[in-house]
Amino acid sequence: MIGLPASAELIMQHGLPRLDQSFLGSSLSLLWPESGTDESYGFQQAEKKTYTKGLALRSRTELQYRIPASMRRFICIAGIDPATVSEGHVTLMVYSGKQLIWQGDISGRAAPVGIEADLASSKVLRIVVDYGDNLDYGDRVHLVEARVSQ
Repeated sequence: MIGLPASAELIMQHGLPRLDQSFLGSSLSLLWPESGTDESYGFQQAEKKTYTKGLALRSRTELQYRIPASMRRFICIAGIDPATVSEGHVTLMVYSGKQLIWQGDISGRAAPVGIEADLASSKVLRIVVDYGDNLDYGDRVHLVEARVSQ
């Protein structure tokens, strides 16, 4: 950690992952384009849906979880925080142990992405969020309804 004064507690927590809330402290949410909307240039009309469970992550974040042996799948919906959809773009990678099991780009100009990845027999789930096409501008991704399942 860089040499910040002890009174700078808020700034020290700026980029830390959030559980069940956005970086602004509100509910996690995603924008869903109305059917028939052309996603190639973003979408003008979208429905904002809120979620009670999930993770808010910034680019250059890596999380690692130990998982029970009975759990076989990682499931979530990934999308850019509605507050930063005009700029947000990340590369999301999901690992089972050291094996990459899912990778894709998550963009604010596209609909959220449903992810269901097989964990095989690994006891470790690792989630990595990296820069996308726009460096770190708007790189706030929401992984809603994130869970492991049998």
